[in-house]
Amino acid sequence: MPATKYKFNPDSLSFDKIRLGLRAMFFRLLAYFTGSVIFALIYWAIFASFFDSPKEKALKREVEQMTIQYDMIHREMANVEKMSLMIFRKPMIIFTEPSLKLNPSRPHCVMVE
Repeated sequence: MPATKYKFNPDSLSFDKIRLGLRAMFFRLLAYFTGSVIFALIYWAIFASFFDSPKEKALKREVEQMTIQYDMIHREMANVEKMSLMIFRKPMIIFTEPSLKLNPSRPHCVMVE
């Protein structure tokens, strides 16, 4: 229970109880509420910076999986590019070298002179 406050009244030479008005009670309540909200925001900021929510953990896992998949796709694309270059260059080598000629009896074979 809060301590009762008194104020000396020089006219009656007695002590009178101090009662808070509605305005003073409102400002005390407002100060209490504001302090509570500020404290809660500070607590939330500290907690959020050190701990991840389950949704954030799931999103981080998904990002890691997608990064791995993109790396695999990048490697596959590099292999496809190498193969396409080999397929494109091989006929060029066969038909541009003067020492190589197509065998007339077997068009798919190359004769070396």
